[in-house]
Amino acid sequence: MPAKRKIEVLREFFTKDPSPIFVKLTDLLINEGHSDQLSRISERYTRLVSEMEKISFGQIVSAFPLDEKTIARAEATLNRQFNLTFKLKNDVNPLILGGLIIKIIGGTRIDMSLKKTLIELNNSLVSIPV
Repeated sequence: MPAKRKIEVLREFFTKDPSPIFVKLTDLLINEGHSDQLSRISERYTRLVSEMEKISFGQIVSAFPLDEKTIARAEATLNRQFNLTFKLKNDVNPLILGGLIIKIIGGTRIDMSLKKTLIELNNSLVSIPV
């Protein structure tokens, strides 16, 4: 694929034009058969930038779509608790029934879902001797 076409394809995935270095790196990885590593490289780069800028990315999972104001309030709460700047993306999963699950890059998971609460309640009721 010609370099100009590759840049056009990459532009479809990014809000800003990709840097020439990024295009060359991507081209090299694809041509050398290492395109399967792009995801890991992207994750690692995101973590490095996050650490440098004290930004943490994550997901806020809810049973229905959240409005921007609710997401901003969740980010502000996390900002105060962890002394970082959080950027959360809303993912919808009706299986959690209600409440929220916050997943932060790096492995932190805060589960305040109704499903988890009901499972814990069921487990505690089952363990009561009759």
